[in-house]
Amino acid sequence: SRLVVADVAGSDEELVERAGVPAGVRDVVRRRLARLPDATREILQAAAVVGREAELEPLRVVADRELERCLDDLEPAITSGLLIEVPDAPATFRFAHALVREVVLEELSTLQRARLHLRAADAIVEIGGDTDDNAEILAAHLWAAVSLGHRGRAAGALERAAAVAVRRLAYESA
Repeated sequence: SRLVVADVAGSDEELVERAGVPAGVRDVVRRRLARLPDATREILQAAAVVGREAELEPLRVVADRELERCLDDLEPAITSGLLIEVPDAPATFRFAHALVREVVLEELSTLQRARLHLRAADAIVEIGGDTDDNAEILAAHLWAAVSLGHRGRAAGALERAAAVAVRRLAYESA
């Protein structure tokens, strides 16, 4: 792993993807995940789709849980070290390593992943509104859910995200 880090610069996620992590390491992560309650694995799936970090409120909405149940379901993932609380970001959780998130995502079918992406897009709009600040991430989630038949919504979100990016670049250039 040190050799990979020395040879290639990038984020943890990029390094995991490029390194071709051995199947044995993935199996260890899968075994750790298998020991968790079903509800905890489900919330980890929602968190994996949300991103490397997930704030509690959007995660709760994506996972379709009441706050107390969401916290109860998160607890085993935190105590097992698969999720960590983000310092200086209250009620925000991060996967301890990009490999954990990748293994969780691999366990999802394409349809399950698309459904969770659609829920994530809906959660973004519900919680933060359809704002310029959310345009890029909203477009990414809707694009990932396009197989569910929301092509028009995804196309509109992608165009809006592009327009926001152009405006921001124009502002910086000016």
